[in-house]
Order: sequence, then C-alpha cells, then structure tokens
Amino acid sequence: MKKETKSLVVRFSDKISETETTHERVKAIADRLGISQNKAVHYAINLTHNQIIGQQVGCITYLGAPQDAIQRAQERVAQGVPMAHTEDDQLEKNLFFSLLPEATKKQVHEVTDPAEKRKIIKQLIQEHFLDEEKE
Repeated sequence: MKKETKSLVVRFSDKISETETTHERVKAIADRLGISQNKAVHYAINLTHNQIIGQQVGCITYLGAPQDAIQRAQERVAQGVPMAHTEDDQLEKNLFFSLLPEATKKQVHEVTDPAEKRKIIKQLIQEHFLDEEKE
C-alpha cells in the first residue's frame, strides 16, 4: 500500500527578508549539501524548527542542540540516569561542581566511569546544596 504524502507549493520572492527568500538560496543550499532542492527545503525547515521551537526531552527544551545530543539525553532520561541532560564530558563543568571543595572535586575527577561519576555528583549535590529542612 502506497503511503499518502502531503505537498506544498512554495512561492519564492525576488527579495530576501525574514519571511521571504529566493529560489537561488534554496538552490545554493542544495548545491552546497549535495542534495535535492526538496531536501534542502526540509533541511532548512528542520534547522529553523530546532532553533526556535526546539525539542522537549523530559522537562528540558533543547534549542539548537545537535540531534545526536538530544537522542543521548532521551536515552539517559528513559533509563533514569542521574543528570540525564548533561553530556559525559560536561559533568565537571557546571556551577554545582565548581562550588565543591577542591579535595572532593579531585576525588570525583579520578572516577573514570561516567555512570559512577553521575551518581557521585548527584549525591554530592544533594548533600551540599539541597536544603532538606521542612518548614
């Protein structure tokens, strides 16, 4: 059975503005990427969508993030990984980590397994920065 597709006629302008473009621009994108003009339109729409609407992962909206980074975050959220929205190479590059005592940072830095490092950092944040007093 053939899948039904939707089509849209795009009217190009002879000028370039925020909401108008020329056929030459689409052709230039297609030529640069080595793809069809149809694919170039899709590419431009997806790129714009990523920049102004983003993609929701858990409670975070990613704007302008590479699709592979979003996919890794989705996988970490689905698996219940601590600090799911932080890439492995960024675990020691955040405000909470920078506020930890130097000896503690050194101990964490020596941990090579990212999953273990995530657990330790989560525990440290809870111990040092979260006020568990109930009012």
